[in-house]
Amino acid sequence: MGNAIYEVVIDGHCQVRAWALKLQKAELGKLNAKLDLLAQHGAELPPGLLAGTDDRHIDKIRIKGQRALRVFLCRGPINIDGSEFTLLHTCVEKDSKIPPNTVETAADRRAAIIHGNLKRVKHERYKR
Repeated sequence: MGNAIYEVVIDGHCQVRAWALKLQKAELGKLNAKLDLLAQHGAELPPGLLAGTDDRHIDKIRIKGQRALRVFLCRGPINIDGSEFTLLHTCVEKDSKIPPNTVETAADRRAAIIHGNLKRVKHERYKR
């Protein structure tokens, strides 16, 4: 897979990973499949893989099922040529609404990475 995916580290933990590993088996499979596509296709993403948000730098991956799961991410932010993505935040969407401040939290984490205040690690496929 040619594109790098990273995860933000907060307080010494990959919070997206911790969240993902609590998902039901089918949900985790869908998330892994979408992240595999992102790693494979990068800037040439299949239509509909990423959905935009109110912040032009933050996108989201939608995982449909019994729950509406969302993973917020950005291109880069260190290498923004489309070959690098960083998983920033997660949530469960209810009644077509994401929890307040979700996009802002993702944007703050992106900015913290750019300014060297947050670290990130290479994403590894989620397995239980």
